[in-house]
Amino acid sequence: MTKLLCALLAAALVAGALLLPERIAAWGDEGLLNRIHTAEEDRASFSESAQLTVAEKLLLMQGGTLSSMELDNISLPFPASAAVDAGDSFSGEAYGVTDDDAALLSEMEETRKTVEGELLSLQAAGALPVIWDGQSDLECISFSRELFVDANTRLSFLVCHLTLLCKPFQLTVSVDGETGKLLSFSLESSVNVNPDWG
Repeated sequence: MTKLLCALLAAALVAGALLLPERIAAWGDEGLLNRIHTAEEDRASFSESAQLTVAEKLLLMQGGTLSSMELDNISLPFPASAAVDAGDSFSGEAYGVTDDDAALLSEMEETRKTVEGELLSLQAAGALPVIWDGQSDLECISFSRELFVDANTRLSFLVCHLTLLCKPFQLTVSVDGETGKLLSFSLESSVNVNPDWG
């Protein structure tokens, strides 16, 4: 009798071992298929982790596999401060600038002010010759924005280019669109003047 019970118990275990895993998996799959599962992504942390530092941007600009596209380009036949400082009374049409350019002019003015602060810091540190005393605004005669995309990583960054007059010099700068830090500068003079390196 005990042999018969042991044989029946062994047969039940073998049948359970063969049939139950398939039934349990099908039951679990059915439960998963009948419910909708969503996952929340933290997009802010993803975008922050994909940002490049200024040093990485400089390295990519010097030797990376970058493609670029010019987004905006404004050459200013008038002092940019006249367009921005006049506020409500400003009519861009009087200067040949449309209302669509108002946001770009505002960004240009903010970037110019940031560049002025960077220039003063670099002049004080001796990294740039003394070309401007900081008492007056620099005149911006051209402004453009350029989008750079790295072909390998697909990371992108924005660079603003400004040409500033600080007589007798003309300073062309490239500025990181995110941080406002200078990436490059070129200094030209209309007369034979040696800049004062302090």
